[in-house]
Order: sequence, then structure tokens, then C-alpha cells
Amino acid sequence: MHPDLPGRDLPLHQLVGGPGLAAHLGRSIAALHELDTATVTDTGLPGYTGEECRTRLLAELDLMAQTGRVAPEVLRRWEEALEDVRAWRFRPTFVHGDLSPERVLSDRERVLAVTDFTSAHVGDPAADLAWLIAAAPEDALESVLESYAMHRAEGAGSMLLARAQLLSEMALGRWLLHGLRTGDSLVIDEAEAMLADLAIAVDEAAPIIG
Repeated sequence: MHPDLPGRDLPLHQLVGGPGLAAHLGRSIAALHELDTATVTDTGLPGYTGEECRTRLLAELDLMAQTGRVAPEVLRRWEEALEDVRAWRFRPTFVHGDLSPERVLSDRERVLAVTDFTSAHVGDPAADLAWLIAAAPEDALESVLESYAMHRAEGAGSMLLARAQLLSEMALGRWLLHGLRTGDSLVIDEAEAMLADLAIAVDEAAPIIG
């Protein structure tokens, strides 16, 4: 609950396409990414270049591989995306870093507030789109991304969306690592089941970065 702020948690699974809430969500995320990064870094928030973002993800990938619980074909898919340096030549932006329905307050038509900036940094804007690619209804996602692109000075190219896809998939591996670190068997079982489903889904899928 956020008693001092208006609105309710974003109803992500009920979001529909069109010019209403989905479009305003895209515009709101774009506004975050258009903030002046120099001003943000002056506040002491961490900042990462595209190459540093890639290196950090490669380190996470190694940890995921060491668990022996992620299918080899999934690991290869992620590794190929991380090794394609074309995707990692981007201009870092301000990033919320942990967006979720509980951190986006809205009414029926627009976003009213974004909360909990404890993971904020300067880095890959794809991080703020990955959760939508993973869970938003397809027509709503299309409206979010279209609006986002319209309100970003440099649009939303295919490499940005490819990185968001990668991050949405790797989030399952992060969930697994979290379960292993905390010894939570329910989290581990859930993560393994989702990773198994992903292995089936990507078996004949196109590479993340074509």
C-alpha cells in the first residue's frame, strides 16, 4: 500500500492495447529514460556503460551455468546474445531497475506514480522493458512499445528490444540463483519449472539477436 500516493498497482494482466493506460505507461517509461544522466550520476547513483552491462550479465551467466540446473540450449542462447557486441553499443540512460506492477501506480487511463527507486542507476534502458516483454498481454505490449518509441529521442530499435527479451529470459535464472542463495526450495522448484518451459519454448525459436 502507498497511502500518500494516488492510484492502485498497475493491473498488468488486464492491460489492453490502445491510446489509454498502456500507451501512457510507455510514455512514462520513456520519460524516465530521457532524464539527464549527468544530473543523475551527480547524485551518486551507479552508472554502467554498455560493455559493463554485458560483462556483468556474463558473470551472472557463469553462475547460472555452474548450478547445472539450466538447460544447455538455453545457456547457449543467452551466451550468443551476450557475445554479439552489436547489441551492447547503446547510450546508457537513467534506469529504474526494478519495475513491476506493484511499483507503478495508475488509474484507468494513466500512470500516476512510480515508486521504489532503490535499484535506480544509469545503464541499459532494456532493463525497464524486460518485465513487460515477459508478462504483458501482446496487444498491450505493442501499445506500450509504440508509445515508448515515440517519446524517446532515439526511438526503440531492434537491439533494445532484443536485449529486453534476453533480460526477461535471464530473470528466470536470477530467480533460480536467489532460491539457491536463500535455500528456498519453493523458489528453486518454481524457477526450475519455468526454465524447463523456456527450454521447450526456445527449442526451435530464432536467436534473440538475429
